[in-house]
Amino acid sequence: MGAVIIATAINLVPGLAKQRSTARWPQSRRSRSLDRRDAMPRQSTLGPRPRAAPDSEGPAMAKASKQTIVTWASAPDEQDYPAAETYLRLIAGADLVSVCSSLLSQAATVTQQAKDILRAARLPLLPADDSEVAKDLKKVARGTPLSPILLIRGDITTGRAAQIADGYHRVCASYHLDRNTEIPCRLASLPAVRV
Repeated sequence: MGAVIIATAINLVPGLAKQRSTARWPQSRRSRSLDRRDAMPRQSTLGPRPRAAPDSEGPAMAKASKQTIVTWASAPDEQDYPAAETYLRLIAGADLVSVCSSLLSQAATVTQQAKDILRAARLPLLPADDSEVAKDLKKVARGTPLSPILLIRGDITTGRAAQIADGYHRVCASYHLDRNTEIPCRLASLPAVRV
């Protein structure tokens, strides 16, 4: 009978039944974390492990993990200047092409990263299986030095993109090996033109 009175008293006093049912000894943090881990579903150890997602950068970027080093010649090839002029004739008049060619031949060599050159020129990355890019990748694999690129500086105030006068495929090949490749460039700035 005494047990019935105590049970009735517990039920009559608000909150006492709740306190009694939730009263526990304090757990240590370690035991609480173990409880949480036990509650989490575990992965099955049966069957094959899932494969990692394929590299989004393509097969050429996977080869970069082998640390292929691009070697560069100290100066552009003689054939690079006529090739640059051929390209520049499509976007500039003969007088300006002559000025650009002269500026490029006298420009000091600086280095820029492949990713930055493509961004400044607003050009897409050509695929590694492009015939010219593939040729340059084979040269790198053989240890043949690549020729520095010829680059006309862009203009942020007018919105003019940089122009890769010669070496677009070499930039793309270098990017496929490592987008942070430091590429030697002959970088020329166009003289201000009055309108």
